[in-house]
Amino acid sequence: MASNLSILVVDDDHDVREAIRDSLRDAGYEVATAENGLEALSWLHTHRPPSLVLLDYMMPYLDGAQTRAAMLSDPDLRGIPVVMLTADGRAREAVVGLALEGCFEKPIDLRRLLEAVEAAGRHAYGGGASAPL
Repeated sequence: MASNLSILVVDDDHDVREAIRDSLRDAGYEVATAENGLEALSWLHTHRPPSLVLLDYMMPYLDGAQTRAAMLSDPDLRGIPVVMLTADGRAREAVVGLALEGCFEKPIDLRRLLEAVEAAGRHAYGGGASAPL
């Protein structure tokens, strides 16, 4: 299934972004990256929609919650599954209602993240259901 999935990784921390990108590519996923929410929205409007967006919560210019809200208000972007990544333990409460596939606290366990990505891929292709946050 990995070869059928494309993922956009959005994180302002270069090291985190590249580590996630490399892990996903090693697992066979097609991966694009963006440094912040504004760059992510621009990318989403100019490329084929990804199968999943991994979105950092705390970023400059446009944070993860604002980025997801913008996606939900756009008919072309609202159906793209999103998993939120955060170093803020209080973020789970702040992102309720943003129709997320999940929320991971940093530091990220890459094994668990890969499992969640695979599960989101099965969900996207009709192979299962998950409750949005």
